[in-house]
Amino acid sequence: MSISLGDGKDEFMNRQIRVQANFLENLLPFSLMFLLAELNDISIIVLHLTGTAFLLSRLLHAFGLANKAGRSTGRYYRTLVTWISVILIIAVNLYNAIFILL
Repeated sequence: MSISLGDGKDEFMNRQIRVQANFLENLLPFSLMFLLAELNDISIIVLHLTGTAFLLSRLLHAFGLANKAGRSTGRYYRTLVTWISVILIIAVNLYNAIFILL
């Protein structure tokens, strides 16, 4: 099948587009907070743990989304780990801004 633009009303192609879009939708808030944390000299351990958790959860989520339509327990927990990573990096930045910089 040859699809030049869009998903061509093909479910598999639509799922592949969602995999990429989902990754980018989650990458933007995390990468901005991660950059801010790095610029504020947050502990390298915190940066490595949150970065690794985010990357692994997003890669595993993409693999699950690309291979199975609909809901799955694995995708739920991978999304949960993603958002825990985002919330943790935001909390670290807030802590740094409130208690260390001021």
